[in-house]
Amino acid sequence: MEWTSNAGDMTPFEHISVLLSIVVGFAITTLLAGAVRLIHRRNAVVWYWPTLLWMITMLLLDVQIWWSRFSWRTLPTWTFATFFAMLLVPIGAFALSALLVAEPDEKPIDQRKEYFARRQAFFGIGVFTIAASFLPDLLVTGHWGHPLDVAVKSTWIVLDCLALVSANERFHKGLAIVTLLMTGAYIALLFAAI
Repeated sequence: MEWTSNAGDMTPFEHISVLLSIVVGFAITTLLAGAVRLIHRRNAVVWYWPTLLWMITMLLLDVQIWWSRFSWRTLPTWTFATFFAMLLVPIGAFALSALLVAEPDEKPIDQRKEYFARRQAFFGIGVFTIAASFLPDLLVTGHWGHPLDVAVKSTWIVLDCLALVSANERFHKGLAIVTLLMTGAYIALLFAAI
């Protein structure tokens, strides 16, 4: 079906970006609301600093996902497959953000216990989400994407796969630091301007 536009109508990208923005907005809202809820209940929280680093990392990634979508504004033809592939990343980001701040029934909220209880779900969704992030480029251009983008995402997939199978606390503490630093560098090198 051909998209036709009259003056004042939305472009295909504007139309598509509405749902993408809503899902990313839910991810950010969920993460921030969960952080505020934890602060309100701070006396009933056993804090775990790797979880706090992951919350900062996810906030950066949630914003980066929304920010990077603007580069697709010039795509002349959109297919449902391309749109759906692009939607998988915000959906994954929402799930990851929600897992970080999900509140258990028992009190106090032991963030370390919750981190390791949700570890496999978190890193499994992480692997799926990062792998899905390659799909839009593959569908549109037939290529994986920018070489630095491919290298960083591939490294994240390997690290997340290791996190899936390892319950070693020292590894997970190091991973939280490395991922935050990698995320900052990734955004600065590839997404500082659009």
